[in-house]
Amino acid sequence: MAAGFCGRRAMAGATIVESAMKSPEPHSKKAFDTEKWDALLQYDDDLREAAEIIRPMGDKWVDELARAYLILNDKRYLPNIVTKIGAAARAELERAPKSRAIANLVAAAREELERVPKLLKEGIYKGRKWRTYSNGVFEQEELCIPETSPAIWTDPTSWVWACLLLLGFLIVLFIVLPRMHSLSPEERDSDMTFLACLASQDAIKSKLRAPATANFPSCDNSSIDEYQMRVNKSRNTFVIRGYVDAENGLGEKIRNQYEVTLFRSGSDASLSQFTATSVQLVKAE
Repeated sequence: MAAGFCGRRAMAGATIVESAMKSPEPHSKKAFDTEKWDALLQYDDDLREAAEIIRPMGDKWVDELARAYLILNDKRYLPNIVTKIGAAARAELERAPKSRAIANLVAAAREELERVPKLLKEGIYKGRKWRTYSNGVFEQEELCIPETSPAIWTDPTSWVWACLLLLGFLIVLFIVLPRMHSLSPEERDSDMTFLACLASQDAIKSKLRAPATANFPSCDNSSIDEYQMRVNKSRNTFVIRGYVDAENGLGEKIRNQYEVTLFRSGSDASLSQFTATSVQLVKAE
């Protein structure tokens, strides 16, 4: 009998809460005593905690909490009020169109941006950069003025690299280049020379606007004399000069002179691989 009484009492409490939540809300003003509600939030920890739980759902539902509680005026109904408001808020969110939910997110983002201080003015005075913001904050910072002298004169490691680069240039200028020589007839007729000539053509094609229209002198014996070729003593560096007829950006066929420096790796002609280390293309006058 006691269990039945408790069950009827719980049902009655739920019915009372539903009745309180279904009361009509005036459109012109809030349907509860706002001063009394603010005082309760200030001095009643339970009500303040309940309001914080509801607040993320929106101010509308916090007002609903205040209206329903002030009608019942009994803390025994407070958990039930919070539960039913949460269910009602979730149901409304599910019924709302997605565009409305997106609009709410955009509005929240704009509100958050409004809280960020805006830059009002900025300037430079006596080597310092200053700024003023909409929230009254004034800040300044010293400007980093670059040194007028290049880093190479102040950084010891830069001196080392500069010396190494100069040494490498001198080695190429006075050791490698003087050892380059023109190809003999036997060397021009070799498979390695033929492969180097083809590699120079491939390197030039990558520089042309219309490589499909390129016409080179043949690399076989019949036209090999159209090329000027030099090779070093180790036969791993080739310098090849020639010409190519190809269309420019306007579709006109023009002749261009070129010079390609190739580095060869591999023990013999069949295993040779050529890498272009310098490609120069010059339009003929």
